[in-house]
Amino acid sequence: MPKVRGLLWFCEVARIMSDVNFYIAGGGPYTALVKRSYAKLENVHFIGRVSYPEGVRRFHASCDLYVLASGLDCSPMTLLEASLCGKPVVASRVGGVPELVREGVTAWTIPNTKTDEWIHKIRLLIEDENLAKSMGDNGRRFVTERFSWKTLSPKMFGILVKTVE
Repeated sequence: MPKVRGLLWFCEVARIMSDVNFYIAGGGPYTALVKRSYAKLENVHFIGRVSYPEGVRRFHASCDLYVLASGLDCSPMTLLEASLCGKPVVASRVGGVPELVREGVTAWTIPNTKTDEWIHKIRLLIEDENLAKSMGDNGRRFVTERFSWKTLSPKMFGILVKTVE
């Protein structure tokens, strides 16, 4: 339940931002609970699980920005995937999420309880296409430079060699 706590809380943001459509992808043991929380909101749409990798690419291509409202996340691959697709990100400041972004450059991380701040940052990205494009481009470069196999493989090899020695 801790992982979906942020998504349950985000219902308040979606309720206040009734002029913005939110699409929730994925599923799991708490899907019914999450759907009940959003049941009265006409601007929230559940699309279920998407195929990997093509469905994920299509999903991100269709979005203006990526919002990750989570109660618990160590290293969410979805955030990296959104960044690789050039999407600016607004995410919960939980777990390892702040380590996957450059704050204010590729994304904003915000505590889940700061409803006004979430709304402000999402609106900024919706209303300022140049800012959204810049953050998305920065995110793509950041993830490619920091998390690609080309970058990580030599580091992992070095760790393995030191471990064996």
